[in-house]
Amino acid sequence: MIKTKLFFLSFSTLLASQCLGLNEIVLAKEYDPTTGYEIVQSGEWRSAKDRIPWSRPVLLEDEFTGEQTLAVYDKNYDRNIWRENERGHFSLWRADGYINVYSYDSVKTCPEILWCGRKETRTGAVKVEIKVGNQVFEAEKSGIDFKLPSDIGLALAMAENQKEEILVRAAFEDLGQSMTWRMGPKTVTALSEIFAESISSDRDSFSLSRETDVIDPALIEPEDQEVLMLR
Repeated sequence: MIKTKLFFLSFSTLLASQCLGLNEIVLAKEYDPTTGYEIVQSGEWRSAKDRIPWSRPVLLEDEFTGEQTLAVYDKNYDRNIWRENERGHFSLWRADGYINVYSYDSVKTCPEILWCGRKETRTGAVKVEIKVGNQVFEAEKSGIDFKLPSDIGLALAMAENQKEEILVRAAFEDLGQSMTWRMGPKTVTALSEIFAESISSDRDSFSLSRETDVIDPALIEPEDQEVLMLR
């Protein structure tokens, strides 16, 4: 009897450890060693899954090209705690100047007594406007993306320091009306961070390109050197 109990205890422990190991593999996260940002694959974001790193800077990696860009995921929703349903919006902000906006409706379904699931519908926006403080910007539709105006980067970078609110107004065909929502403080902080870094990176690239235009004195012909000295 004791041996039987020990057998089942050992088997249960082994099974639990294997399940735990599987969960660890599934939930494993990858971080960039230089910046410390979490790396997220580009195909993972259009769902209500809690594993999405909402409202913080991440490195978005294109699954096809391997290219990476700083990005922020935002989720705005209303939840019915009794029915466990959610309705809201996803937005993905990329420091390379693009945004994606989706509405979603997530409903808990229990087709069987011992099993429940979720039915989720998503719809892409057809028009997107962003308000940063008193400035209003309209994003340009570009396929499934929206291209952000070139002058919005500085406004987003300064939003946290200047205590500016960020609002989004988007139109969806299936809703028949525009919806407006406010970015949370964590998202505002994250957006300020990635766009500030993007602007800083652009300035560094500009400085490097300007430096390449400087003529090395050692490459100037003797005749040219005499002309320069006379000036």
